[in-house]
Amino acid sequence: MSDSAINQETCLYGGTPEQLFIINPKTPKEIDIDVMSCAISRAQGICNLISSNGESGRFYSSPETIINGLWAINGILKQIEQMVDYSTSEVKS
Repeated sequence: MSDSAINQETCLYGGTPEQLFIINPKTPKEIDIDVMSCAISRAQGICNLISSNGESGRFYSSPETIINGLWAINGILKQIEQMVDYSTSEVKS
């Protein structure tokens, strides 16, 4: 089997961690508010670090670091979206 065939079989998730991991179907639909608060706090913390980094009008972190921080926020927001979608989805019979 070629490397590209292996890659196609194992990377059907699109290449990001939040797309790879799924919520266990046995998880209760009522997601604990602390789980959601934790994810929101993580995203807010990264936002605060990035925004305080550029308060003087000049960013001290490299553009790559800032972009990676924004990408992390995007991933956290996707996880929150998955939690909301799961908790509001209909139970499949």
